[in-house]
Amino acid sequence: MRYRFWLCGLAMAALVGADSPDTLAAKFGALPSVMDISLSPSGDQIAYLAPYGDMGNALYTATLSNPQPRIAMAANGKPMIIDRCIWVSEQRLLCDISIARKGAADVPFVNATRLVAVNTDTSNVRIVSQRSGANALYFSGNGGDVIDWMPGSPDHVLITRWF
Repeated sequence: MRYRFWLCGLAMAALVGADSPDTLAAKFGALPSVMDISLSPSGDQIAYLAPYGDMGNALYTATLSNPQPRIAMAANGKPMIIDRCIWVSEQRLLCDISIARKGAADVPFVNATRLVAVNTDTSNVRIVSQRSGANALYFSGNGGDVIDWMPGSPDHVLITRWF
């Protein structure tokens, strides 16, 4: 019985001692290589979010005919980050972007989201969220949510809006 416990302890020590503490810390703190991924409606293209720079991420797209990924949009992480991207049509993606900034003295941080649409070839970038007017009574941090993908109209979506 003692021999079995000793052997088990020796095996555990060998497993734990395989990596140095610095290597374990680096593995623990590493960013994921893919944060979000989605297929185009036809299944011929993919779009995925991957780390970009020190703190940011980028939207990469690739096709079956050209598997080399290309950047469609990037965020530096200071203060903007791309949360997710979903295909609206075969050539257009809708992305949810988060912004976190230091606020005024009475508000330590200001967080906001916005919906941004972009073509896979990086053209026609548009903010889909409604912009606040100069006469707005408050700051709306909510950029809206998609409530209907409108399958019969591939270049349109129905989103919520704060008034």
